[in-house]
Amino acid sequence: MNKYGRLALSMWQQLAPTALAEIDDPSRHFSTLGEEALEQVTTLTVQLQGPDVTGETYFAKIGRIENAKLRAEEIVRADLLMPPPDLQDLTEDEISDALPNDEVDQMLTELRQELKNLSDG
Repeated sequence: MNKYGRLALSMWQQLAPTALAEIDDPSRHFSTLGEEALEQVTTLTVQLQGPDVTGETYFAKIGRIENAKLRAEEIVRADLLMPPPDLQDLTEDEISDALPNDEVDQMLTELRQELKNLSDG
């Protein structure tokens, strides 16, 4: 199971344990879901990064590509990996408290800081 499958499983465990218990083979289900998410993230990242910019520095290009990947992951996470609202056992307030801070949030914070440092320097 890839990182997207593990993330989806974790969110379902936190937000929709009742619906998760009804899935016959969770390992296969979330492995398949993770592979689909990876395909969507890859495709969406290419679309969001757009074409190379004339005169763009190496670091600016890396930042643009990483930003596109993080945005793609956030979109796929919300659209595909999170259990549908009608299957969730928690209220909206409980959801924000229950979701773990994952590596995407950490990478986004680091990227923002790196981009700020680049623009300041």
